[in-house]
Amino acid sequence: MAILQYLHIIFEPLNFALILLGLVIGIIFGMLPGLSGVTAVAVILPFSYSMSPVTALIFMSSIYCSSVYSGSISAILFKSPGDAPAFCTTFDGYPLTLKGEGQRALVAALASSGIGGIIGILIALVGATYLARIGLKFGPVEYFALGILGLSLVATVGNKSVAKGIISVSLGLLVSCIGFDSISGIQRFTFGSINLLSGVYFIPVIIGLFAVSEVFNQFSKLPARKKLEIKMKSKIEKMRFLSKEDVKLALPHWIRNSFVGAFIGMLPGAGATVSALIGYGISHRFSKNKDQFGKGAIEGVVGPETANNAAVGGALVPLLTLGIPGSATTAIMLSVFLIHGLQPGPFLFRNSPETMYPIFLSMIVINILILVIPYFLMKHIVRILEVPYEYLGSLILLLSVLGAYALNNRIYDVWIVFIFGVVGYLMNRYGFSPAALILGLVLGTMIEEGYRKSMILFRGDVMALFDKPIAVVLLLIALAILIFSILPGIKVFLKNLAGKSEVAK
Repeated sequence: MAILQYLHIIFEPLNFALILLGLVIGIIFGMLPGLSGVTAVAVILPFSYSMSPVTALIFMSSIYCSSVYSGSISAILFKSPGDAPAFCTTFDGYPLTLKGEGQRALVAALASSGIGGIIGILIALVGATYLARIGLKFGPVEYFALGILGLSLVATVGNKSVAKGIISVSLGLLVSCIGFDSISGIQRFTFGSINLLSGVYFIPVIIGLFAVSEVFNQFSKLPARKKLEIKMKSKIEKMRFLSKEDVKLALPHWIRNSFVGAFIGMLPGAGATVSALIGYGISHRFSKNKDQFGKGAIEGVVGPETANNAAVGGALVPLLTLGIPGSATTAIMLSVFLIHGLQPGPFLFRNSPETMYPIFLSMIVINILILVIPYFLMKHIVRILEVPYEYLGSLILLLSVLGAYALNNRIYDVWIVFIFGVVGYLMNRYGFSPAALILGLVLGTMIEEGYRKSMILFRGDVMALFDKPIAVVLLLIALAILIFSILPGIKVFLKNLAGKSEVAK
């Protein structure tokens, strides 16, 4: 168990203090409707610049894990999930509250989140080790193909419209081309601006797309939020542990959905929300109390909460082994690596185990703390739900501006934050994907450099790309994903066309 030699890093005073701070921040952002773990990580990102890579990633991991869990709090109490992965928890969590069993549902969500998170991390650790060995065989061609596969997944999975997903990814690729060409040195899309010569720094873009845009979105809904905030008055009595009967009901779901959630989390573009939905369906399928689902079944809380927290560990696998984020939050965590000059991939496992393994260990510790700390603080934590959003939103804007300016001490980055804040707001409003844009921006450089280096290596022979078996497999999978994603749209188009032809006759 060589990994245990890095356990002391977790319990260094600064690292452990940041774990606790991240736990609190994640719980607050995760349970407040309109905020999310993505928003929290985006706001905190600039402040990690002065930290060591390990400390910064431990801090971000703490926020990530706790925010996925805490979305269940408002979902159960008010039928208003604080974060997207908790939306399935409302199906049975809120009916339990109406029946006077809200405390039981909260404890079930707490236990399921911690247990699912721990098992998911252990599964991810084993999976990451094997994937890292495969990744050692990757060269420029394979990384180019891997980037294309990642973009195809991001553009087609989790987006209501494949076309809008592709447009969002393409916009991110376009933004990644701004500035000096890293190989030829030619200026691209700078429009005579000195600031654009160095390109568009991804951190202000992330803050704008995820934090500022969500504030704009919530400010536009303040009248509706007022009604929600009036409703958010709740008292939690003394918490009690799960009964033996509840544990007996939950145990098979904890085991089964942990594996399901971890596997789905490993698929780029799927993430905790998809895991929660599938986890809920699986729990319903294997339950002996199917007729109780939707009416207040404790299994309807256990299933999705186990799966969505297990997906957190799974999402780290493609990020750490291949450099492809599995979710919007891990895309921001990728930025932490890049800030500190680290490129996630198999070589990090071999060359910098002191950076990689503490991340897994810290997430196990974090999930253990999730099982303990919120249990005793619940009745105090839920009072934050009563704070008016205009104060919270204003604080987020202030932190976003300060964080962006602190990066390079220039007002240009603040403008980028607000420009992409507006872009993100419009994208959300019209069904486009800010997550796909940021992944296009992050992966764009890898794809371009992989392709350009391959062309230099093969002297411009494009067909040489298909001499690499791994690259061919990855490109074929990407093509298959795109084809199967657009087939339903083509069928609908042909059906409508046939209908119009019949009417014309």
